[in-house]
Amino acid sequence: MVSSLIVKDMSGIGRNYIEVEKLADYIFPMYNVRFIALNYGVDSEKRG
Repeated sequence: MVSSLIVKDMSGIGRNYIEVEKLADYIFPMYNVRFIALNYGVDSEKRG
């Protein structure tokens, strides 16, 4: 089971921006996976 996914930037998980956003906004939260993209300052745990 994966609890966190850390990438340097969003392209680390895909090239299609729409699909990456779908993963970050819907799929990862559904499975309680924390997503961190270092260069973009994204941390799903800090989203409101």
